[in-house]
Amino acid sequence: MARNSKKLDLSTQFKYHMHHSLAEKTEYSTLLQKFFALSYSVRDLIAEKWLNTEEIIYKKKDLKIVNYLSMEFLIGRLLYNNILNLKAEDEVKELLSKYNVSLDEIALLEEDAALGNGGLGRLAACFLDSLATLGCLSYGYTIRYQYGLFKQAIENGFQKELPDDWLKNGYPWEFPKPEEAVKVRFFGRSEPYTDEKGNLKFRDCSRLFDKIMITIRIRCIILKEGYTPLHPHDFVNQRY
Repeated sequence: MARNSKKLDLSTQFKYHMHHSLAEKTEYSTLLQKFFALSYSVRDLIAEKWLNTEEIIYKKKDLKIVNYLSMEFLIGRLLYNNILNLKAEDEVKELLSKYNVSLDEIALLEEDAALGNGGLGRLAACFLDSLATLGCLSYGYTIRYQYGLFKQAIENGFQKELPDDWLKNGYPWEFPKPEEAVKVRFFGRSEPYTDEKGNLKFRDCSRLFDKIMITIRIRCIILKEGYTPLHPHDFVNQRY
């Protein structure tokens, strides 16, 4: 995408989301509304890359994909990170200057995604960044906590833990997929077996606890932009 067209797209998308996603006139919008309009605009650019990558995956059946399961991914604030990775910082600053707002002001409005509890979650997020930077096909799967980290307060010299309501204003970087919900069973037993083609598989050998289950109601895709754009030729000779 040419540099000038990227700037035009951001400006057009910013006004579009301000009017149609938030139902607000730009000149009367709050700082938080500008944050969401900008986030949605940046998300549009990333979504295009996401769809292009998925198209590559569907066409090339022999690709290997890393599926990274972790109890937590402390991914931090994504707006500034995604803008930098898209190399669109100058365009964004120019856009916001028209409304007398700085990128730093906007970026500070984003809540940290409380998808975990500590340093191991931050390390896991760094691994995801590394995979994206190296252009490795990968997905990260984790728990989407409503309250992950806690907020700390000191009362009478003692620590007091308060819930971190990081979703109170909504979160612009996710796409709920309720139609992809799956049932998760607890307890029971599984065993490995080899099918007729020699593939290792597992089967459920116990239905004793079938009534004890929960349903994952929302599957969220949090878009994380890597430094290396994905193109079909990137995977022709790729090996893992």
